[in-house]
Amino acid sequence: MISGSNKVLNVPPVATYPEDLVDMTAMVDIVFFMLIFFMITSTQPVEAMMDMPPPKAEGSAAATQAVDQGAHEDFIQVRIEDDDSIWVDDAQAFSEVDLRIRLKQARDDGEHGEGVFVMGDADASHGAAVKVFDACADSNLPNVLFSVQDKVAE
Repeated sequence: MISGSNKVLNVPPVATYPEDLVDMTAMVDIVFFMLIFFMITSTQPVEAMMDMPPPKAEGSAAATQAVDQGAHEDFIQVRIEDDDSIWVDDAQAFSEVDLRIRLKQARDDGEHGEGVFVMGDADASHGAAVKVFDACADSNLPNVLFSVQDKVAE
């Protein structure tokens, strides 16, 4: 017979591992930084797309003066009509290339000085005026005078 002894088996305890925790502090910081970044950058396209009304010809901040067209007879005369047609010394320029050619010819013929007198209609587009200014710069005509013609009540 087996002698009875009260032996307690020493079973090692089951290993308990501490829970693996992820430190969320850095992730929360990154999320807040991203939120601030996107809030700031999302307003920039809205500001870039805001429409600005064009200035009115009669209410500009510049002083309105009557322009004597005869005082600038030595200048090359360029007219911009309300339909954006461009006339150089009473000859219509049908394209940008034609405009540049006519300005260079008028400069080289010796009848005009080194300047251009641009008379723009109040209803002409800004793009037509920029086209004329660019053509003057390309034609080496640095002296440009610009006048806006208001509509005369009939």
